[in-house]
Amino acid sequence: MSHEIRTPMNAIIGFSDLLANENISQKRPKRIH
Repeated sequence: MSHEIRTPMNAIIGFSDLLANENISQKRPKRIH
């Protein structure tokens, strides 16, 4: 893959991971902290 394609892909994947982690932590009881 060229750099121009890979960078936005990483941004999108990273952003999706961030949103997924937020959704998981919202559903889960806050016993981590």
